[in-house]
Amino acid sequence: MPARQDASPASQTLSRGIRLLEELADARAPLSIDDLAARVELHRSVAYRLLRTLEDHGLVTRDAAGAVRLGTGLAALAAGVAADLQAEALPELTAAANELGMTCFLVVLDH
Repeated sequence: MPARQDASPASQTLSRGIRLLEELADARAPLSIDDLAARVELHRSVAYRLLRTLEDHGLVTRDAAGAVRLGTGLAALAAGVAADLQAEALPELTAAANELGMTCFLVVLDH
């Protein structure tokens, strides 16, 4: 997910934390703190503090070697969005599936 390029963020700390989450999502594999810091161009100590906060909220986890991956707390956050979206789309998807005699999926274009 690309960051806004037209203006500085209202909260630099929050923006940095979100960038770390985006990098982990793009990587699809655990990354070291050093790798993450380099990818988002932050000093290691800044990245570490941000990751500790994200870890406290269950949004990231670290393995025994210290590699960071996305945490299950993100699923809980996404569940609220997905439930509302699915509830709104279900009648239309069901009607289309019945009319076409096919399975229908909801796909969301994001950015």
